[in-house]
Amino acid sequence: MEEKIVRKNGVDIDLTKVRRIIMRIILEERNNVKTKECSDSQMVDKLQKIIEEEAKCL
Repeated sequence: MEEKIVRKNGVDIDLTKVRRIIMRIILEERNNVKTKECSDSQMVDKLQKIIEEEAKCL
């Protein structure tokens, strides 16, 4: 897949990574709605971890 980089306010944004982050967050949220496995604060931690993992892959 071709990388698409957009420059916004002087910051380069990789749209491929953004799409991947959004997809992972949606999947985690959907799974948690069904299972009620995590509390709100646990989900916040989980989602922050997802974002950090993708950001490190720059």
